[in-house]
Amino acid sequence: MGDDERDPDRRELRARIGQQVSLATFPATAEQLLEVARRGDAPDEVLDELGTLEPERSFANARELWQALGLEVEERF
Repeated sequence: MGDDERDPDRRELRARIGQQVSLATFPATAEQLLEVARRGDAPDEVLDELGTLEPERSFANARELWQALGLEVEERF
């Protein structure tokens, strides 16, 4: 997977993670996000990616999560 936000694999991973964390209430810790994903039967790829985060790290919103995972999309406007 490349660093370019247009990389289809990168976009797909972001979408899969987004489907899972959309069920979470922010602010949330990485551990809470991982638990939500587990309960939602997230694919291993999503669990692995969320598992790279420090469990106690807190995220105020999804944008902070994307930044931590290196999946943030640049502002277009």
